[in-house]
Amino acid sequence: MPDNTLALATGILTAVTALSATWVAGRGAILAARAEARETRHDRLADSRRASYVNLLNTVIDIRWQLIAAMNFAKVGDATAADAIMRTRNTMVSEIQRHRTVALLEGPRTLNAATHALSHAAVQLMLDLEKVLNNPQPSSMETLLGPSMAQLNAATDRFLHGAQEILGTV
Repeated sequence: MPDNTLALATGILTAVTALSATWVAGRGAILAARAEARETRHDRLADSRRASYVNLLNTVIDIRWQLIAAMNFAKVGDATAADAIMRTRNTMVSEIQRHRTVALLEGPRTLNAATHALSHAAVQLMLDLEKVLNNPQPSSMETLLGPSMAQLNAATDRFLHGAQEILGTV
């Protein structure tokens, strides 16, 4: 009988050990899967934010190129080309507003003020450009657009710095 008791106790101990090991391994696998899912979700969010920030910045770059082109055409007296560029203003403004909205939705809220400032500065520059092109003296363009360009540059820098902090690239 004592041998049977010892065998039974050994069997129970083995079964409990096996069940505990299975539970611990299963729990570890669940925790690892959750951690991987969190990391994947974080990476997707970072990629999505990065894409929205890049789109907004590319639109601002397009506006700057439009500005340079319009100024060059106006300096050489090509009013038709400058007018054509200004006709694209509405498209450019709607593009920047669309990309601003996406950047705001992607968040976080700590970047909202910089996002608003950047889109406002870009739109203001386009409006000021229109005023300058309607002004009969295109020679004063740099003087008249300087403040708007400085505002856009400062807003771009603030936005870039905020985006870099959020994305962890600083």
